[in-house]
Amino acid sequence: MRNQNNYKELDSLSEQLDGMLVKHVDWLSSLHKVIVCKTSSSSLKMHHEACEFGRWYYSVENTSLKGVTEFEKLGSTHISLHSIANQMLDSFENNKTPSEDEYQEFIDSEKEFFIALNNFIDNVLATKNQFDYLTNIPNRSLAILMLEKEYSKLCRGIISECSIAFADIDHFKIINDNYGHSTGDSVLEHISKIFSSNIRPYDTVGRYGGEEFIFCFPQTSVEEATEIVNRIRSKIEGSVITTDSPNEIKATCSFGVANMERDKPLCQSIDCADKALYEAKNNGRNKTETWEN
Repeated sequence: MRNQNNYKELDSLSEQLDGMLVKHVDWLSSLHKVIVCKTSSSSLKMHHEACEFGRWYYSVENTSLKGVTEFEKLGSTHISLHSIANQMLDSFENNKTPSEDEYQEFIDSEKEFFIALNNFIDNVLATKNQFDYLTNIPNRSLAILMLEKEYSKLCRGIISECSIAFADIDHFKIINDNYGHSTGDSVLEHISKIFSSNIRPYDTVGRYGGEEFIFCFPQTSVEEATEIVNRIRSKIEGSVITTDSPNEIKATCSFGVANMERDKPLCQSIDCADKALYEAKNNGRNKTETWEN
């Protein structure tokens, strides 16, 4: 999941798109003014890669973003819009009035571009809403969706095993009560960064709710998953959390690990990991327990 989009990236992207949308509206308004009022067109003709939107579009390196169908459609409609607009400007500069069909083609390309842009913005906003704004990692619905995806692979024999883990920040209520909710937020952000930076690119971690997190470890045995979460647990235990308060905070986490079973509903495997977590908490916290079938 680390190579995919996150909340802050998508929030920044939506703001950029809003700004570029306004600039493109201004450019198109000027084009219409040229056609109707016969004003100067010298500054309006440009290659599709030269406008601000084009420079942004062709600088995108995020592979998960470039693979979205709406992103590809946006690029092709943008090229078409510039091509038709430049043809009209060429005619105008040669003292030729665009025909009704040529003008209608321009109007249609304009509509198609803005439909594609709005569809892409809707896709970005919908994706953004699948991430937790505070911790910048998938929220519960997206994490469960990723688990369902791996469960489907397991049932179809595409992968041979998969593990689920739960994590819970120990004594989080005490941290909130003693230091305030802003400090609690800092703890959640700090621990989430440790989670996301210490899993593999094909693993998933999401905020399940409150101070509880859920992991998906594809093609990973319970033993291997336990080793991974124990490394994470040690990193959290050894870290110091800097907050706005004068006090440095230390925190620990408890973990529960279970195998994803292909012969039982996914919810039961999730429940097993949850039970293992509560066993870890009941056994003194800052521990990892596995669920034995």
